[in-house]
Amino acid sequence: MKGAKKVDLSRYLGKWYEIASFPAWFSWRCKDTTAEYTDKEKYIEVRNSCDRFNTRTKQKGKAYKTDKNNVLQVSFFAPFKGDYIIEFLEQNYNFVIVGSQKKNYLWILSRDTNIKQVEFDELVGIAKGKGYDVSNLVMTTKVKKVESTPMTDIRTIGGTVPIASRIELAIHAAVPVFSVARPSGIRPPSRKTVRQSTA
Repeated sequence: MKGAKKVDLSRYLGKWYEIASFPAWFSWRCKDTTAEYTDKEKYIEVRNSCDRFNTRTKQKGKAYKTDKNNVLQVSFFAPFKGDYIIEFLEQNYNFVIVGSQKKNYLWILSRDTNIKQVEFDELVGIAKGKGYDVSNLVMTTKVKKVESTPMTDIRTIGGTVPIASRIELAIHAAVPVFSVARPSGIRPPSRKTVRQSTA
């Protein structure tokens, strides 16, 4: 998979579907998560949506350009802002890996929900190569047409998610459930501490 040499924000705009992410307090119990970016001239509007408790919830924020082509400053809770780092962008803008400076947030996004297992595994490998602990990745629910047998022993989010500092801002909403085969390096948690989600 080849990456884009430079981020063209005009091509980056539009809707992205979350494929996998690190769990976060602000996205607890979210499923079928999307992020949509719209140019508002002075800033980029960020609209995150997900299904939570049988309701489509939405969150709106603002992203601002920085002196680095692959870094935006995103704010959902003014006046606080957080780094939104485009770690890898596939050359045709079909997939993107978004992270944070402290490596404590990570999202794998796609232009649609059709992704092959080999593509997902490659994206996970790229994230690992950039210093992220991919064992923390969990999959978003209802990922379609994944060419592999679904796993049943990978962790899902059904219990308490530790509350992170609100200063470390929410950039994308996601609380996922694994539905595809676990890539190399991603380990299931102890069944004593995590229970299967029924949502």
